Amino acid sequence: MAKTLQTIKGRIRSIQATRKITGAMELVAVSKLRRQRHLLEQNQEYANNLSLVVTDILMHSSEVENKYLTVTEDTNPLTFVFCSDLGLCGGYNINMANYLEKELEKTGEIILIGSKLHAQLLRDGYPIQEEPIHIDEVDYDMLADMMDRQLVRYINHEITSIRIIYTKFFNTMVYEPTKIRVIPIKNNASDSAVDIIYEPSPEEILDDLIPMYVKSELYNAYLDSTTSEQSSRRMAMESANDNAEKMIEDLTLEYNQARQTAITQEITEIISAADALKEE
Repeated sequence: MAKTLQTIKGRIRSIQATRKITGAMELVAVSKLRRQRHLLEQNQEYANNLSLVVTDILMHSSEVENKYLTVTEDTNPLTFVFCSDLGLCGGYNINMANYLEKELEKTGEIILIGSKLHAQLLRDGYPIQEEPIHIDEVDYDMLADMMDRQLVRYINHEITSIRIIYTKFFNTMVYEPTKIRVIPIKNNASDSAVDIIYEPSPEEILDDLIPMYVKSELYNAYLDSTTSEQSSRRMAMESANDNAEKMIEDLTLEYNQARQTAITQEITEIISAADALKEE
C-alpha cells in the first residue's frame, strides 16, 4: 500500500511540473498573440486601402494593359506557404498539411515559410526549396525582397502566377487555411463603368502600385498566420492546463482514498492484535 501511495504522489508531482510548463507557455502565447494581433490590425488598414485603390483604377480603366494583369496558361505557378517553426499549437500545422494535400498540386514551385512541415512536404514529393525558412526570422523587409525577386521572374516568364497559402485569422476561436492568387491580378473592369483619366497613366500608376500591393498581401498573410499560430497555441496550452487540473484532482482523490484505506487497515490490524492479546 505504501508503494501505491508513493506512486500516486509521484504522478501528482510530475503532472504539477508539467502544468507549470504549460502555464508558462500559455502566458507566452497570450503575450505573442496580443502583439501579433495588434500588428495584423494595423497592417490590414494599409493593405485594404491599397487593394481598394488598385481595384478602383482597374474598374475605371477598361482598356488598361499591364504586365501584372496578363493571364496565361498557369503551367508553372509559384506558391508561398506559411506554417510554424514549432509544435504544441493544437491543430494549426495539421490543418495546413491537410489543406495542402487537397489544394496544392505537386507542380510548379513552393516557397515554404516555417520549418515544421518542411520534412513532411519533401517526403510527400512537394517541390519546395531545400533550406527551410524559419518564420521567427521573417520580417517585412525579408518578405518584400522575396516578392520582388519573384515579380522579376514573373515578368521574365519564368513563373506563370504567384499564390499564397496561409492560415487566415478571423477571431481567437476561428482561423482556417486559405489560398489566394496575387499575380496576375484579376481585372474586374465593368463595361458600364465610367472611365477616369489618370495622370500619370493607369499603366504607370499600376507599375508602382501593384508591387506595393502584393508585398503587402504577403506580409498580411504572414501576420494572419502567426496570429493564428499563437491563438491555436494559447488554446492548446489552456486545454493542457485544464486537463492537468482534472488529472491532479482525480489522483488526489485516489490518493486520499488509498490513504484512508491504509489507515483503516492499520486500525483493524491494531484492534485484531489487541483482541488476540486479551484472549491470551
